[in-house]
Amino acid sequence: METNRFNRIDDYLLEKLTNKEAQEFEKEMAADEELQQQVQLCRELKDAILEKDIVNLRKQLSEASKEGKRAARGGLSNLVKVAAILVVMAISTFFLWKVYDTPTSLFDKYYARYEMPTTSSRGNEPMMQNIQAKIVDFYRHGKLDKAIPDLQNYVKTRPEDQVGRLMLVSAYLENNQAANAEALLKSTVERYSDGLYTETDEWYLCLAYINQAKYNEAFILANKIKINGGKYASKAKEINDYLTDYLKE
Repeated sequence: METNRFNRIDDYLLEKLTNKEAQEFEKEMAADEELQQQVQLCRELKDAILEKDIVNLRKQLSEASKEGKRAARGGLSNLVKVAAILVVMAISTFFLWKVYDTPTSLFDKYYARYEMPTTSSRGNEPMMQNIQAKIVDFYRHGKLDKAIPDLQNYVKTRPEDQVGRLMLVSAYLENNQAANAEALLKSTVERYSDGLYTETDEWYLCLAYINQAKYNEAFILANKIKINGGKYASKAKEINDYLTDYLKE
């Protein structure tokens, strides 16, 4: 069905497919010129929306509308193409509502899974060899739903290991458990208010707030991260600026 195809295009452009699924989709696209055109159109619509380029978006929608009229004149054999174009326009309308009605796209734009350190050192750095190989394997291969129970047990027995905590935070955030991520991060920030990982904890807490539509909390924390001027300062400034405009409305 065309709707399923456009759902796959949507997932592909939003990088929701696994590596294997993405590779299979790209092989299919390489052999299907029509699919290539549909992907390109969806990409242009998505880019126009995410960039807040209303003029470009309207241009793309106009092109889609014209193509729909041309396909309609082609007769019944082109009805599927017309339906496909309508689906594209429906998808773009959804994206437009999502991006401009609420800043939920900020999470998708700025979230990246916490990267585990490859080596351990003295002092505040956690001892990576303590993390079970099974957990590390699940985490690095994106099987975070399977990693969660083991990470929870690990963090419970080794609450001082902040790498383990951040791994669990990412696992929560990628499995629709932002509230759990928020609770864990708050306790971490409270316990280690001025530690090696404080800024990273606050950054992921800001994203956890955004994921739950807690925009006032995210705005305050993004401003703090921006002022402190660390690794995430520039991204926090972008979030802070966006939410400044959004919260004024």
